Amino acid sequence: MSASRELSPTITGATPIEALPATAGAYSTADGQKRLMAEAIGLPSDTYIRKAVNLDREGDYGADPVGDGLHRMIPSGDLVTYDERCKRLSQASGEGE
Repeated sequence: MSASRELSPTITGATPIEALPATAGAYSTADGQKRLMAEAIGLPSDTYIRKAVNLDREGDYGADPVGDGLHRMIPSGDLVTYDERCKRLSQASGEGE
């Protein structure tokens, strides 16, 4: 071998980075993996991605089930039925307007 030729380790059958599609790295993050999982089963890609919640706005922004069909609203702490929970959360997100 000549001294001018550089040797580099290679993996037989490996695809060079330059040959990978532009989206190949898009699934290397946790959010990317969640998007891939959702897309693989036909759901919107943001199904499993957490969305930011504005904690400064008025009203409840979440609920925890407590049993017997009741939910404790967050942050008010009110115990409400499922229907009331849905009503309050849709008002808070602006869907009911």
